[in-house]
Amino acid sequence: MNSEQIIAKLKQYPVAAVGLVLTLVLAVVYYLRMPVLPELRDTFDNYEKQVEQINQNKKNSVDLDAHLKQANEIVSNIEKRLIDPDASIANSGYFLRLREESAINFGSGTVPKPSYFDVDDKKNKNDARATKVYAQMEYKLKLEGELAKVLDFIYRLKTGHHLFVVDSISISPEGQITDGDGNNNEENLAGATISVRVLAKSESGEKKT
Repeated sequence: MNSEQIIAKLKQYPVAAVGLVLTLVLAVVYYLRMPVLPELRDTFDNYEKQVEQINQNKKNSVDLDAHLKQANEIVSNIEKRLIDPDASIANSGYFLRLREESAINFGSGTVPKPSYFDVDDKKNKNDARATKVYAQMEYKLKLEGELAKVLDFIYRLKTGHHLFVVDSISISPEGQITDGDGNNNEENLAGATISVRVLAKSESGEKKT
């Protein structure tokens, strides 16, 4: 069948001819776009997720500058209050000053000498007393004096310039204060053994133990 015969047949059935042409056109279009549609859908979904993330970030960034400023002030305050592992004389003087302010005594043989825990010290990295940011120094102290004054010393230690935390405390009665006539006063003497830790600067070089 030549081209003239095909044209003649199409003229005899114009509706069928138009339908056939449309079918062919749609088939070609579908074939060309079939691999593109899923890709476009994925691209649209990705863009939609990015827009959602941008909107969420915008909500979270409200007052961000103020929060960052506050966080930086907190970090700066902490770093100013870190104890210096190398300043042993100054550190001992800190304890002695608190002792004088509270009017108590250190027990026999008590010397404020610490154990040191550095964040970079491998042997201490799994120790529950270690932190991930700051090093720490541990002190064990024996206190003697009136119960109220012993407690005052501990309070001053926890609320003073350096950042101390009390790990353990043991208080026992030591007797009563007597006046010149041998009469007992109301104030009771107490002995206390405490274990405290303080945040410290990370030490360079050989670690203290």
